[in-house]
Amino acid sequence: MNVASSKSEQPAVLGQPPEKSVVEALRTINDKVQKTFFNLIQRNRTYYYDTYFGTNNPLLLFFKNLLRPKRFLTKFVYGQVVPLPAAITMGDPLPPFTPSEQALSICEQFKRDGVVILPGAFREIADHVINKYNIRIERYKTSEDYEYYGGDRYLRQIDQKLLHFMVDELVLQVFGLYYQRQPYLRAPIDLSIAYPSYDMPSTRDADPKHLRLNMGWHYDTPNLVQVAVLLNDVTEKDSHMQVVKGEHRSHRVNLGKWDYYYSDEYIRDHCEIVRCCGPKGTIYFFDTNAMHRLFLVKNSPRMMIKTPYMPGNDILPLKHKDVDHTILVEGGVNLGSLAPIQRDALRYLPLLPC
Repeated sequence: MNVASSKSEQPAVLGQPPEKSVVEALRTINDKVQKTFFNLIQRNRTYYYDTYFGTNNPLLLFFKNLLRPKRFLTKFVYGQVVPLPAAITMGDPLPPFTPSEQALSICEQFKRDGVVILPGAFREIADHVINKYNIRIERYKTSEDYEYYGGDRYLRQIDQKLLHFMVDELVLQVFGLYYQRQPYLRAPIDLSIAYPSYDMPSTRDADPKHLRLNMGWHYDTPNLVQVAVLLNDVTEKDSHMQVVKGEHRSHRVNLGKWDYYYSDEYIRDHCEIVRCCGPKGTIYFFDTNAMHRLFLVKNSPRMMIKTPYMPGNDILPLKHKDVDHTILVEGGVNLGSLAPIQRDALRYLPLLPC
């Protein structure tokens, strides 16, 4: 995420180190230089304004990747830009497996579109989560927050059914074929409940700095893919996820806060939107490098669980070692019945029986 703009340079105050004022002054200068640069280069005020200077212009992206190459390089070393020889590709090779016809079909569409929706395919899991964790919309109130969790967002105690959902063989085969590397769980199952108290404002009317949500179209961590299962029926008239189709392979990067978000007008005139809707139990796969957003509808809840996967970079238990990522598994931890691709996916998540 981008850091909010720094305040104008102020004289050092009592108790504030002088170097802090210098850092703030440099940030202010950098911020003004970036704003001037984007206003000069991207002059079309239909698409670019306020903090919405995100673009897929190939020439601009080329130079921005030269200036800030880390995101591109993270994809490159994992073989997600061009295929690399296995010996020099980061991550781990896929264990031997025979992909199902369904996995091959989903992966083909996923490579093309960056998003695949299977209506109602995981209804049993959705019902199980709702009953096990007593998820009832009447327990929640509408909120100004982007997502309302009512507690810890992660499911820290799971049963055997949810353990097998985390390493669902179809999901792992799709992502394994997509990466051509072993996919790893980045974090535990994530419970997300969006219950907005207002309708989605347009980017003309809203500045992401002043709102408690990811306003505007944005993208996430490189190489991050997710599946989400809806816990309630969701239509296009309800709060729902929107994903831009076919833009997941672009090498987008931002230089600062001004060019991270995309305007509504830019998306409208340059992109095709996929609306992730369906009956309870609908599962959708999506590559978070594609622009996406949660479209908000007042008093309309969107409840789901989601699981994130990576080929090896940015695994949360490795990145935040001071945080406890342990998952308690009811009935014990017996992975002997799992296929190698499933067992390996759990490598970085500590599991304990309970």
